[in-house]
Parts: sequence; C-alpha cells; structure tokens
Amino acid sequence: MAVATLALGGLTGFSVFLAGFILVQLGNNFATAPYSALIPQLVPPGERGRYSGVMGMLQAGANCWAQQQPLA
Repeated sequence: MAVATLALGGLTGFSVFLAGFILVQLGNNFATAPYSALIPQLVPPGERGRYSGVMGMLQAGANCWAQQQPLA
C-alpha cells in the first residue's frame, strides 16, 4: 500500500488516481484478510459480533488517525 501511494503521489490525472486507488485497495485487502480470518478461529460463537465490531471500530479509528499524519 505504501509503495503504491508513494509511487503515484506526485502524478496527476484521473487515470493515475484510479490506478493508485486500485493498487492501495488491493494492498489493503491483502493485509486485512489474515487477521480478519482470526476472529472465527479464536473467538467463541456468541462473542464474534462484539469482536468484529471492535475490530471494525479500531480499523476506522486507525484510518482516521492515518489521514491526519504527514507523508514525510
């Protein structure tokens, strides 16, 4: 994700934006899948909703925090 963001950071145009967005989304999906799969394996069935909600809240909070950070 970071490589795609840095590589396409200075370029302009909608096609570059679209390519960058797709690369960042692919990287995000690649990074998120392994730890999302841990919830069904490690959490009892009655508590999976709560743990999934907490994970979603932490992901959203991390995304908001990352938006506020300077690139370099």
